[in-house]
Amino acid sequence: MRKSYRYFINEDKGAIMLSLAFELKPNISPPVDETGMSKLNLPAKKHPTEHECAMKLAESVYRIRDVDKMLAADAALKIDLRDSHADLLEAAGYDRTAYIKWVDEGEKTTND
Repeated sequence: MRKSYRYFINEDKGAIMLSLAFELKPNISPPVDETGMSKLNLPAKKHPTEHECAMKLAESVYRIRDVDKMLAADAALKIDLRDSHADLLEAAGYDRTAYIKWVDEGEKTTND
């Protein structure tokens, strides 16, 4: 599991979104020469045990970062994130200024 994050979707209801990232590596083994003509002596690949995998996974889960806390602690990061989203939305035809205003006012919805 790679760096992963969590953040509130609806804090009043305790709804949390998890963004989990996994890296999958193929288990490639060299072909076996059944004829015995090859003289290559390749070492056997050592695979992690189930216990080793479980420990790595537990450590990864422990390191899930809280995006809400990160943004609350770093105003410059929050502005950079907002502006990069605004740039992407503008490239897709949205009003950049209206988006920035919406975010800065607390992302109000029609239900607010």
